[in-house]
Amino acid sequence: MRSERYTGLVDDLETDLIITTLFETDRPPHGTTGLIDWRLNGFLSRMILSGTLTGKEEEFTLIPLRHRLPARRLLLVGLGKPENFLLARARHLAYRLGKILSGLKVIDVAMAFPAAYDERIPGDTERSVYDAFGQASLPHDLFLHWIPPAEKPARRPSAKTSAQNVQYA
Repeated sequence: MRSERYTGLVDDLETDLIITTLFETDRPPHGTTGLIDWRLNGFLSRMILSGTLTGKEEEFTLIPLRHRLPARRLLLVGLGKPENFLLARARHLAYRLGKILSGLKVIDVAMAFPAAYDERIPGDTERSVYDAFGQASLPHDLFLHWIPPAEKPARRPSAKTSAQNVQYA
């Protein structure tokens, strides 16, 4: 397996499969998942509202992208509650993903995985996922594009907070 750290836009990434994640509390989706939802005109948000997509732990949803992005398919992985997403959990999920990828017979994959809640050194989650993929007996010709975790957008101040900060002349 070969890999690269991909720092471009997901809009420009030509790959067979994009793997991204969703926590139970991600309403609306953000980061890479939020960008993909935007490009799909809110399709993921509508799936969340209908209850089809929950973000529960080990929920795997494969979605054809139908030319909305250069990638052919999206695999959305439910991570459960953010505080329960630990390094051991990330390794377990990565191993399961490795088995799924073997079944899908993909050779080019992009993956956006958030940092584990107990990550102490930046990159620990990424290394753990990569090691678990290695144990899953993935094809040697698999190419993996690592999409670094996106920062959560800054929260907009509430109307109450904004009103308190207004200065009148």
